[in-house]
Amino acid sequence: MFVSGDLVFYTVSYALISATMLVSNKWAVKEFPYTQLVMLAQFLTSALCVQLMKMCRIISPADETNRVSQDKVIKFLPVVAWFYGSVMTNLAAMHYLSVDLMI
Repeated sequence: MFVSGDLVFYTVSYALISATMLVSNKWAVKEFPYTQLVMLAQFLTSALCVQLMKMCRIISPADETNRVSQDKVIKFLPVVAWFYGSVMTNLAAMHYLSVDLMI
């Protein structure tokens, strides 16, 4: 089976970024044990980065077919709750597990 160079690059990049995030999250939770504030800071940083990329025209704003509506938000709420729960569980587990065990 032939594997393209792009696939290898993206796979290795994803693994390195994931490992870096794991180590930085472990450090953050160890030094600052308020997991919900750590998560809030990460989400706000992500939102800020998206807004900056929109302002720099790196990404384009949503067109009419992709606008957020109340109906879409309500349908998406279970996904948000599930994601929030999984991130909170992960951050809570970091209090007790070593980084070696998680990688």
